[in-house]
Amino acid sequence: MRFFILWALSLSLLSCNNDSDDGPALDCSAVSCQNAFIAIDFLAQSDGENLFTDGTLNSDTFKVIETSSQEEVSFGVDSEGLVYITPNIQSRSLNSYSYEVKSSGETILTFTLDAKNTATPDDCCTAIEFSNVTSTNSSFERNSDVNQRYKVTLDL
Repeated sequence: MRFFILWALSLSLLSCNNDSDDGPALDCSAVSCQNAFIAIDFLAQSDGENLFTDGTLNSDTFKVIETSSQEEVSFGVDSEGLVYITPNIQSRSLNSYSYEVKSSGETILTFTLDAKNTATPDDCCTAIEFSNVTSTNSSFERNSDVNQRYKVTLDL
């Protein structure tokens, strides 16, 4: 009986021993990723009100286009009218990207940024590093309190 208990204890200790650094693969379907985005607050030049919440802009006629490919970029608008733009950046080297923001077919903002995808093949989520976000619109500026959040005032 003593032999059986020692054998079972030894077997359980040896089966739990894992010297491998590889470990089990992460199940990415169980991971909730936050998209990498640039957030822009579109404000009225006259009174500083958000142009989405006051009805001047709406998501049905609003488009964000990557200028070199002319492809539409996904975006979302939250309840406060903040626009979250999610660029599709796959390159692992630093590249410049240019965007046009259109409302009812008219360009209301152009901006450029440098970005690269910093995710590793083992990462479940995309990690994008943004830098040098600029626009020819002189009112386009970064909100100092939040990273990757900008505001622009427009006369629409």
